[in-house]
Amino acid sequence: MMDATTKIIRDFYDSAVQSEWNRIADRPEFLLTCRMFDRYIKPGDKVLDIGGGPGRK
Repeated sequence: MMDATTKIIRDFYDSAVQSEWNRIADRPEFLLTCRMFDRYIKPGDKVLDIGGGPGRK
């Protein structure tokens, strides 16, 4: 069961998916993450966590 704070955060990001997607487009952090995915993640691999916050890819 999720606590109230987690629910507030999850609900916020669930309601703002498109704006969050647009916010991080073409930002250095996003571009670097994509580059690292392309370089190191192979088909069939799984990523547990690559950092904090919401992701785009």
